[in-house]
Amino acid sequence: IVTEVLQSYERQMTNAGFGARTNIQADLPPALIDHEALAQALLNLIDNAVRYSDQVKRIEVSVRLRDGDIAIEVADQGIGIPKAEHQRIFEKFYRVSTGLVHDTKGSGLGLAIVKHIVEAHRGRVTVESAPDKGSRFTILLPIARSEAIEAAPEPLNPGATIGTRTDSTASFDTTGG
Repeated sequence: IVTEVLQSYERQMTNAGFGARTNIQADLPPALIDHEALAQALLNLIDNAVRYSDQVKRIEVSVRLRDGDIAIEVADQGIGIPKAEHQRIFEKFYRVSTGLVHDTKGSGLGLAIVKHIVEAHRGRVTVESAPDKGSRFTILLPIARSEAIEAAPEPLNPGATIGTRTDSTASFDTTGG
């Protein structure tokens, strides 16, 4: 999903002068996911990274096992978010009140949608950020137990899948290098 989202957004990133790098751990355990919904959540995080970065135009996306969850991290070197606003940014229509945000179009729904999608997957989303230091958003998804995979009902969304990854560390670099 990470590679698909980055490829679908590649032209916008390239036009904005951005490069993206991925690091995807090999042999991740499966997770029960709605492919389309998780792709939307990732796209929202990547779009924010592009929109709220100033000088350093690099995004890093990693997927790895962390404390029994699958962690999908999207990190940028953007304008950052004051710690006092970390919880509020996930509220509908909330936008940070200073800096580049006022020069950037948006409705304040992107991160609320991310949170909703992740929580629907029984996961959580976290943020680490500070002004002028960039941001790291982490989606934590529970791994699927084998009995859950066997008993999984038909997905509501025909694109919903049980996600697995069997290749070695993957890399996607939009800078051509």
